[in-house]
Amino acid sequence: MPYQNIDASLSAADMKAIKDAFNIILKKLPFLVSLTPQERKSMFKAGPDSVSFVQNALTAAQDHPTILPASFDIPGFRKDVDLFRADRAGHPGRLGSLSDRRYPHGGGRRGDAGSGPGL
Repeated sequence: MPYQNIDASLSAADMKAIKDAFNIILKKLPFLVSLTPQERKSMFKAGPDSVSFVQNALTAAQDHPTILPASFDIPGFRKDVDLFRADRAGHPGRLGSLSDRRYPHGGGRRGDAGSGPGL
């Protein structure tokens, strides 16, 4: 289907309501960080196969905690996975689509900030 120009308008009241709603979301999610376009390109993408991999990684980490370095924070990883699953439940990618903001990945919690999925 060829692209069709959008012919729509919003009232000032609607624009204010939308802006207020985004501000509420950003206040509820203070851990989101702004990323540059280059940072977004370099992040790991989490598709349907990645979701099951992350869940299996959590299960393995909980079942066999001694195979991981002592610095690996399993309870923190579980919180990240729970938040990641909540984001995808019902509204896949909605939280992740807030402008150029994403969940920070790494954060010193799981060792090397450049490894693993960007949760």
